[in-house]
Amino acid sequence: MREDAIRVAKRCPVCNQRLFDKISLTTGFVEIKCPQCKHVVRIDLAMRMPRHAMLRPSAFGVYPR
Repeated sequence: MREDAIRVAKRCPVCNQRLFDKISLTTGFVEIKCPQCKHVVRIDLAMRMPRHAMLRPSAFGVYPR
């Protein structure tokens, strides 16, 4: 694995269970069934954080990670 690789944990939006880690820059979508809540999740691999977190600024002007 490269030293400058970005590692992003993808989580279930329903129960917050960790589903998988994305390591490389990728595009496209993946659908995965959460082993805990059985919800089918569609994840955009191009996004580094959830879409709702990117669009919602905090009260202090700092965006969540």
